Amino acid sequence: MRRLTQPGEHVGLLLPNTVALAVSFLALQYLGRVPAMLNITAGAQGLQRACSTGNVKRVFTSRAFVEKAGFEDLIAALAEHVDVIYLEDLRAGIGLREKLIALLRTRFPVSHYRRQIADTDPDSPAVILFTSGSEGTPRAWCCRTAICVGLRPGTLLYRFPAH
Repeated sequence: MRRLTQPGEHVGLLLPNTVALAVSFLALQYLGRVPAMLNITAGAQGLQRACSTGNVKRVFTSRAFVEKAGFEDLIAALAEHVDVIYLEDLRAGIGLREKLIALLRTRFPVSHYRRQIADTDPDSPAVILFTSGSEGTPRAWCCRTAICVGLRPGTLLYRFPAH
């Protein structure tokens, strides 16, 4: 992902809710990229609009996901507007050196991650979320780093009023 993207770039993720999504999201954050969470149910036109709205030029997805769900035509339509990159293709390019470095970094993940993001601007974008686009062009919501960093499980972000 590092070689295919630039720091600060908005990068689309089009994956089911799996470990691959979590790892890809965290990898992009770690690399200083801004994950843009795309929803396959938006359809080809909705995804194209979301990518345009969110200034997304590259989208990572999984060939297995696309094939099992039958989304080949949708991905082909999306690929006319953005670069579609399959995670399975990235795996082939990970050599022994990269694997050993990753293994060493897993020994002290918190301290390594803190060093990596130490100079991150709290007002920089952390993630881009999209509305469904059911009422027209999808709207993008950009969550700032200051909001996302430090959240703990169970943190209440908004309380909906009771009726």
